[in-house]
Amino acid sequence: MLSESNNKTFFKLIQESSQEEMIWMCGYISGLLFYKNKNSKEIKKEEEKITLVYGTETGNAKNLAFDVYKKAKKEKIKIKLISLDQYCLRDLEKEDYFFIIMSTHGEGNPPSSAKSFFDFIHQNKNLFLKNMKYSVLALGDKSYTYFCKAGEDVDKRLYDIGAIRIIPLYKCDVDYENQADKWVSEILNFLKKKIKKYVEKF
Repeated sequence: MLSESNNKTFFKLIQESSQEEMIWMCGYISGLLFYKNKNSKEIKKEEEKITLVYGTETGNAKNLAFDVYKKAKKEKIKIKLISLDQYCLRDLEKEDYFFIIMSTHGEGNPPSSAKSFFDFIHQNKNLFLKNMKYSVLALGDKSYTYFCKAGEDVDKRLYDIGAIRIIPLYKCDVDYENQADKWVSEILNFLKKKIKKYVEKF
């Protein structure tokens, strides 16, 4: 609905325009609408999902995940944080950017909160994650034979089923803070560059 002033201008323009001029105006308006809709679809398509998940036994992976989440939000990065025991496994094939903090329990086993996820990616023979870009931070203890094995296994399996490793696997010992900070910095720098490119594009 046009405002009163625009309505008068519109009808005045129609009355004073030839048939050829009105055809040109119709084509021009149609073109504007087409490109506006096209750009809207492109922008919507570019809004990729960023998900951070964690599997923990003692709470260290959870604490780190919340630290990453808070830092990402501070940088205005839209990121979803969820424990692997609450993660919907059917969503894996829809993920764009997927970051995992995984501890190792006992003799190289995943923590109980991550077991369903671990079994799903290893036992599902039809799973192929062609759209996923990922990185894994593995927590462990070098005094154990299978140091960081659960994280290593997840990293390798995701790569084997088509996901793209954007940042190499980081393995952390009991004193994990310094190594974990490096991984967090790489993740945030990567995401900030991604967002900057997105803004520049549009």
